[in-house]
Amino acid sequence: MATAGFHRCSWEQVVSDAEENRIARATRTRVLYKNKLTPSQDLLSIKPEVFIEGEPGDVTCTYNNQYTTFEIYGSIGDTQTITTCRVQLSSCIISSTGINYTQYYNISKTNNSVTIHIYNVNKTRDSGVWRCKVFVSAYNQSEETLTIDVKVPVSSVEITNNNVYYNYNYSSCSVEITNKNEDFIKDRTVNLECKTTGGYPLPNITWSINTRILMTSVNTTTSSLSYQPVVSDQGQRLQCSATNGYGQSKTDSFQLDIKYQPVVDINSSITLYKLIQGQTVKLECQVNQSNPVVTSYKWYRNGNIITGSSSTYTVSNDGSYSCSATNSVGESDRSRVISVEILYPPSVSTPQSPYSIIESTPLTIPCIVTSNPVPNNYTWSGPNNLIQSQQNLTISSINRDQTGQYTCTVSNIMIPTTGVQQTGTGINSTTVNVLYGPEVSVSSVETNIKENENLRINCKVKSNPPTNDIVWYQSNGDIVPNQFVINSGANRRDLVINNINRSKSDNYTCTARLDLHPTVGEILPQTHSQSSTINVQCE
Repeated sequence: MATAGFHRCSWEQVVSDAEENRIARATRTRVLYKNKLTPSQDLLSIKPEVFIEGEPGDVTCTYNNQYTTFEIYGSIGDTQTITTCRVQLSSCIISSTGINYTQYYNISKTNNSVTIHIYNVNKTRDSGVWRCKVFVSAYNQSEETLTIDVKVPVSSVEITNNNVYYNYNYSSCSVEITNKNEDFIKDRTVNLECKTTGGYPLPNITWSINTRILMTSVNTTTSSLSYQPVVSDQGQRLQCSATNGYGQSKTDSFQLDIKYQPVVDINSSITLYKLIQGQTVKLECQVNQSNPVVTSYKWYRNGNIITGSSSTYTVSNDGSYSCSATNSVGESDRSRVISVEILYPPSVSTPQSPYSIIESTPLTIPCIVTSNPVPNNYTWSGPNNLIQSQQNLTISSINRDQTGQYTCTVSNIMIPTTGVQQTGTGINSTTVNVLYGPEVSVSSVETNIKENENLRINCKVKSNPPTNDIVWYQSNGDIVPNQFVINSGANRRDLVINNINRSKSDNYTCTARLDLHPTVGEILPQTHSQSSTINVQCE
């Protein structure tokens, strides 16, 4: 047991530079002199376990209360005393010599402890080695040191890039905006920087959009983010948070306003419109997404730009239609294609009219049709009550009594996407001209006539077309002189000999010639003759 005498306890703090990676909890060192004084427990303790700048804290020196005559000193360094306490007294005195500690600290005392209450912990002032000494005499004392490493929370966060700054003030953050006209453009990378001030140890910096973490930089005051804007982030908050584990984390954030070109589609659940000729349909270019708003539109038909700059376009022609829209960022991709099909009745054409064909040859006449949809019915009608239900008129061996007009009638059924179905009809006709060669007939194949009577033999020719090439020949092959031949009309030549004499007895032949010119095929020369024998008798 210690002897009675003069005892004292002193507080001291020795300031030293804090090492960056020093463990946060306090480090204690105890020195016992001559083993004459043995405290009942650790002399020094702090509360809370970690000092954070700006927050309150307590440093307590505990001693064995059997030594009722201690004096207690607290000091910074070896020369500056914070407080001196006598155990016998009810209070302690805070030093005001040199540094007036009353503005930083307050003292409380119990039977076996003295506590320095720090109003607001300061890293510069309070970091370092604190010392508590308990004295019985100059030769009988105990000492313990405590190294305090004050932690400093992050004081501010700033998000910047080289061109854009966003000014949102949260907590103690201070942010400056420059170049406000810069935009976040979809798929165009923006380099952002998050800067922190204050903080010990160095903080971790985390980038996030809402709750989605983009990246984290460890133990740094500055973090860079290469951000490529996407449309799904539009309106979300891009946030930079910094914390070193002490105090509240500091955050800067701003709402993303991402600019992107429009996304368009044609507002229709129908991909193929069928319109009856003369009908129209109005198409609308619908903007599904755009930031900023659309300023103009373009319309395309079969991939080629067409007139029209509004959001709607009235279609009356067939084709594949699409649209695009433009804003200040650029032009959208083209929309999906809407097809338009025009329905129209049959347009009928046949070969040239008249259509010439040589008798007894086969006839085929096509009925040429353009229509949409294709025809559902063909009907041919013609001379002699002819009816054929097929596209091509066919006659295996045509004859002359089948010359005449043939008509092709075609129909289709038009069913539009909207509206009532209609039946379309188309008609066209062609005249068939059946060609046949000359057929010669004379009025008498043998004639007995008396001398000095008048002779008249008729030579008639049937042909199509008519022929004027009709000649009378004598038996020796000579042509009968014109004076004995009379042109009695189309396809007729008469042999006329007045006051006939016996020298005119002969075999006379009427010959007709004709070239047939069919519409299809080669020219066919035709010849036909018939003879008449003349017997002149004496009176």
